[in-house]
Amino acid sequence: MTSTFRLLLTVLLAASAGAGCVDDDPPDPGPVPVTTVPSTQPVPPEPVPTDPSPPEPEPPDPSTAEPVPPEPEPEPEPDPSDMALATQFGLGELTVGAPVSALEAAAGAEMTVERVEGDCVVRYLESLQIATVDNDGAIQTYLVTGGPITTVEGVGIGSTYDDIVAAYPLWVAGLSGETTSFGGRYVPIEISSPGVGADYGATGRHMMFEMDADDRVARFRVGAPPYVFHTDICSSP
Repeated sequence: MTSTFRLLLTVLLAASAGAGCVDDDPPDPGPVPVTTVPSTQPVPPEPVPTDPSPPEPEPPDPSTAEPVPPEPEPEPEPDPSDMALATQFGLGELTVGAPVSALEAAAGAEMTVERVEGDCVVRYLESLQIATVDNDGAIQTYLVTGGPITTVEGVGIGSTYDDIVAAYPLWVAGLSGETTSFGGRYVPIEISSPGVGADYGATGRHMMFEMDADDRVARFRVGAPPYVFHTDICSSP
């Protein structure tokens, strides 16, 4: 009995010793978790959209800007209407003795020489239908051959003989028996005393109207003798 007890005790001790032994190798910890570290590389900023049109220039500072010189005013255009009224002195401000160049400047055109007879030079300005008689470039007589020019009293191309008498009742001179190139008569106006209309007075400047076959004014002259009364302009037959 004692031998059997000892054998059993030995077996139990051996089993107990085997259970308490520790393995020298550490247990497998399993897979190691991987941690992702954020990148430290700088991220470039997104581009900012720009306006493709160029920027508008800033207005100049008036205190520092150089003054701009004013543009020169244009020369006044010649005004033929200044010659629309005739007196025995001339046409408008152009009087007997005015240079031909003054009339050309006022009309903005050059006159054409139509006739030269000694000192008498006849020139014509087609744009205004005006002729002149001059000596050495100084106008002595103006001839109105057409257009709207009238005397101050309203007598002009197309006026009748009665219109002339009504305008110049004191100055109608004796009528010439000669016939104009228009088939009518010459009606001279010798202004030697004040009368109706403008108060001209004694001036030595006169008028003459050339009538057509219907006794209407076809052409008239104003200015100084002898040309204002010459039936042939430069002379009389």
